[in-house]
Amino acid sequence: MSGCKVADGYGTMLVTAVGLNTEWGLVMATISEDNGEETPLQVRLNGVATFIGKVGLAVAVLVFLILIIRFFTGHTEDKYGKPMFKAGKTSVGDAFNGIVKIFAIAVTIVVVAVPEGLPLAVTLTLAYSMRKMMADKALVRRLSACETMGSATTICSDKTGTLTLNQMTVVKAFIAGESREPPDTTEGLPPVIQALLVEGISQNTTGSVCKSKGSGEMEVTGSPTEKAILSWALKLGMNFDDERSKSSVLHVFTFNSEKKRGGVALKREAFSSLTLLLALFLNSNA
Repeated sequence: MSGCKVADGYGTMLVTAVGLNTEWGLVMATISEDNGEETPLQVRLNGVATFIGKVGLAVAVLVFLILIIRFFTGHTEDKYGKPMFKAGKTSVGDAFNGIVKIFAIAVTIVVVAVPEGLPLAVTLTLAYSMRKMMADKALVRRLSACETMGSATTICSDKTGTLTLNQMTVVKAFIAGESREPPDTTEGLPPVIQALLVEGISQNTTGSVCKSKGSGEMEVTGSPTEKAILSWALKLGMNFDDERSKSSVLHVFTFNSEKKRGGVALKREAFSSLTLLLALFLNSNA
């Protein structure tokens, strides 16, 4: 049953693994792994660094050759104005020291040419860009994404829970042949219809209503649709626990996308010898 989805009905499930221990978790972990792909900015920076390195190396080789030629032709002078190399007179040790100094100059050119502060400068720039985007209410989790988000012209986002509060509410109801908008008041609603509506909502749900220990306010749990309908029933005067205790559920007509409704068959506890089947349906578009 791993990887299956429940299409219809209710049931009891035994969880044997969660997170990365499940097949779905392994798939999501594989998708979210960093594949090491470089961003466009990193590609350009690597190209610039490579170009600067090649230019610096070429200049260092050129300077080394020029200084070597000048050294062995006697054009390099010491601090006293005398040539540092004279053929047949300069010792091997002095000549070697001169070559080492020239080589050190060439190495210095290569070291200076390598942009060591470039990565730090880029990181600081991206961090500054992230702060600017946070001021515009755009949170960027990765610095490398700043260059992409900074140049974006259109952002497509899921509105539920992102652009909204993910809290559904009942704004219109069709009861007893009348359209009620807003439907939060019981004014003009027959008591029989109100009682039947409250009973149907309290029984035909998998959510629950309980009182918060801290604030003492009623807390509604369940799917977003069920929470919206239960919250609406509370405004109509529903006492969830009392309504659930008045009757017992005999059969559940599960929600179906084709019928677009669900229902329950109830047995009222007040009738000891008589079983009353009452089908209560709630339209999913309510």
